[in-house]
Amino acid sequence: MEVFFVIPIVDIDPNWMMRGYESSLYALEYSEFVLHVPPEYIKDTSLSESGIEISLVADIADIVDEDWYVKLVSLSHYVHKSS
Repeated sequence: MEVFFVIPIVDIDPNWMMRGYESSLYALEYSEFVLHVPPEYIKDTSLSESGIEISLVADIADIVDEDWYVKLVSLSHYVHKSS
């Protein structure tokens, strides 16, 4: 199952500016090192004006109680589940 999150980076870091960052690398590093998403669950990340977009591939039942997943849900403006 794929789960999609949009994390509004400005809400997390109001001083953040998109200029000067290579978007795909920055989004992946932010997801792993700041949001603590295990890399084995990351399908794709990208950076847009909306924030960091993170696609996960995981069985939700296996990760729903993980601290990093709970944090993603609380920070996210959008969560979409598809099979």
